[in-house]
Amino acid sequence: MTHAKKVIPMASVSTPPEDAVPTPNSPSVVYGYIRMEEPDEIEIALLRRDISRYCTDRGLLLGSTFVDRDVRGHEIARTGFTALLDVLTFPDSYGVVVPTVDHLSTNDGIRKVLTTRIVGVGRKLFVIYPDASDTADAS
Repeated sequence: MTHAKKVIPMASVSTPPEDAVPTPNSPSVVYGYIRMEEPDEIEIALLRRDISRYCTDRGLLLGSTFVDRDVRGHEIARTGFTALLDVLTFPDSYGVVVPTVDHLSTNDGIRKVLTTRIVGVGRKLFVIYPDASDTADAS
């Protein structure tokens, strides 16, 4: 007996509009990202809590939070950020949540490169405290 294989086309991932709000039929899993030059586990725990609350308040599902410890703002090669980029390729990934933009980098050029890597795969970047700057974490 011969069985014909049925080919099912994969759904394509589209870029959500800027004002998109997750719905039950759209991607809603986000991932947190924290970069610490001088790791302080208490501070990391507080930032994880902030990310979790931000997600809960907005109806976003927090998949995980990636942390890079001992990473300066001018460094591009980061194991946590690389792992984050890997999960952003999943079809149900919606975006990344950071406490402030300084968690990407305190250097404008590097921050732009890292932001482009996030939005370049069609994901959103959420900043909890958009007007804040981490002066203690300057590079």
